[in-house]
Amino acid sequence: MEIVAYALGIFAFVLGAIAALFGVVHQRDLAIWTTCGAIVLAVIGGFCWLQDREWKKDTAPDTNPRSNVSADAHERITGPRFRESVNKLRLLIGTNRVTLDRALLKQRAIQFPIWSGLPVTLRLSEYDDVLLADVVILRTPGRETIYIKDGELHGRPPDWDANWSDDAFELIDSAGSPVFQLRYKDAARSTLELSGILYIDGKFIAISGGGIIAAPTLETIKSSGFRLAPIFKYPSGRYKGVCADAK
Repeated sequence: MEIVAYALGIFAFVLGAIAALFGVVHQRDLAIWTTCGAIVLAVIGGFCWLQDREWKKDTAPDTNPRSNVSADAHERITGPRFRESVNKLRLLIGTNRVTLDRALLKQRAIQFPIWSGLPVTLRLSEYDDVLLADVVILRTPGRETIYIKDGELHGRPPDWDANWSDDAFELIDSAGSPVFQLRYKDAARSTLELSGILYIDGKFIAISGGGIIAAPTLETIKSSGFRLAPIFKYPSGRYKGVCADAK
């Protein structure tokens, strides 16, 4: 289309020049007709040029990084995927302590109850010894479930954020409060702690090193003195893997 536009422009220029010559030699009728032809070609060429510009806009690659992210890509960000190397792994859920055998995690997924009807499942991937966790973070009628499955986070609302490193994973809500945390507590990476404030079927379940609290409202949880400090800085796009206490 761009070539056609340029060709019509050239023809319009040539006809305009010819019309001028006819005018010089006093060929009035020929001058009028060639002038009209030049105008028609110029108008058609202009339309072709405009159409070519619109087509190029439609087919040009989108350089906006936000618009290139699909809804599924937004939801399926990397969740807790820790490479495990110790033979014995200790899992902390509130005041509960469970020691896990590496060989057993390699053979099958192991499920542990956080609360009634709310388990967390851990397993080691078969080929690369990556520790994967499955857990429901938010589940309530009429709203999309937020959960972690096979090391991926699903259902994250657009105004929530997540950040992670080789040693920790965290999900925060729109107010910047931690909703789910899974992190190693020691340099040897032998102790893994699960914390958060989960919302399951109308009940808030707060988990920390001090224990597990269940209540129908978030205000009740907060009035009990329950607090979770963020692990990372946010937004994650600017502070990927940067600890909250980093300067």
